[in-house]
Amino acid sequence: MLLGCGTDPEDLVEDLGHPGRRETARQELLIAKDRAVGPLLEALADIEYGEARPELAEVLVGLLVRTGDERITRDLTKRLADDPDPAVRARIARAVGLHRRKEFLEALLQTGLADADGEVLHETLISLGVFRSLLEPHQEEQLLIAAAGLVGNPHKGVRTEARILAEARVAELVEQGRARALQAQMAEAESLFQAAVAIVPDNKYANYRMARLRYDGNDRQAGLLMLRTHGMLLDVPRAAAVPDIDGHLDEQMWAGAVKASGFFSFVSQHKAAIPSSVDTDIYLAWDDDALYIGFVGHDDAPGNIKALVMNEDAVIWHDDVIEIFLDANLDHQSYTHLGVNSLGVRSDSWIAGGLDGKDDDWDGDVTIGNHVGDAEWTLELAIHFDGGHHPRPEVGSTWGFNFVRTYRGAEYSQWVRTFATGGHSPDDFGFLVFQ
Repeated sequence: MLLGCGTDPEDLVEDLGHPGRRETARQELLIAKDRAVGPLLEALADIEYGEARPELAEVLVGLLVRTGDERITRDLTKRLADDPDPAVRARIARAVGLHRRKEFLEALLQTGLADADGEVLHETLISLGVFRSLLEPHQEEQLLIAAAGLVGNPHKGVRTEARILAEARVAELVEQGRARALQAQMAEAESLFQAAVAIVPDNKYANYRMARLRYDGNDRQAGLLMLRTHGMLLDVPRAAAVPDIDGHLDEQMWAGAVKASGFFSFVSQHKAAIPSSVDTDIYLAWDDDALYIGFVGHDDAPGNIKALVMNEDAVIWHDDVIEIFLDANLDHQSYTHLGVNSLGVRSDSWIAGGLDGKDDDWDGDVTIGNHVGDAEWTLELAIHFDGGHHPRPEVGSTWGFNFVRTYRGAEYSQWVRTFATGGHSPDDFGFLVFQ
């Protein structure tokens, strides 16, 4: 008996395989402490328990926290390497991270990272991220090398966690490089940026800062080429005709516009560029009167679009919205900010020297057309040149630019991933070059 109340351990183990009885069985087994360890280990060794076995493994990690029983550590360490069920291996990897059981750290590094199963790898990477501050230098190096090699893994969760881990080190090097650049130590800065790119060659943060180092220095064209190569510069063509600003991107001129897709989620907890979960397309062209921007926000359920604000310059940011950032003088400090929801309601402002210098009374000369379709919502915008904050460009003019889509007031996705506070980070904006 486990509890002296007539409940057989076999019954509790069986209950772990049934969602309706699982939580009660787990709690009773945890309360039993030492008396539960032997029966649970015996049950875990029996593959006939099938779907209950991952639950058994998780309960055993919980019991390890309460009992310190070394039998559990030995058994689960071995199972992390060779249990025939990947669901059991994945559950062990997850549970030891959740409970911060550092005695499993070496097993995660040696066997978890070598596992061929995507979900085991995924859970291993999450747990190793929890343990990162406890790693010895050689262990951290091992983890970063492994993570860099997994950023192209077919398992989405593995790709995401690997990129977060690998790019944490990248971000550290980039920040060191930026500090050197501010001290006019350009050679040292470039060396640090190159070391960061060597870890993750397509890293947005490192490649952007490398490009900016060159653009702001004496090699403007090399900087523009790097930005273009890494999808952070758009060559904006002349518009073949003036579009009707009605929200329908059906004019032929849009086929000749430059198109950008593949947005990235902004997450303040890390500096990895993780692809957005929603698809967004933007199109840009220009003529002597305006910069034309077309937006297509693909949406599986456009009937659920949040569109509550109907007053101009009201707080629209909890709706489904787009935001446009334009730094026409490319000083990386002052810019215009325009937000529009699916109703075509806008909020705009001029920002100089940070959000403390925000002028909400400023109104841009903008024409907006909106439309909600069966599988997307669309906008057409003409941002008219005004001789002030949006001066008419010349061929070859370069502006700072970014585009943001907020989906259901939750995911905040960007054309160019920024690394400061939300989208208001003009020193991270992408570039427009007017053709």
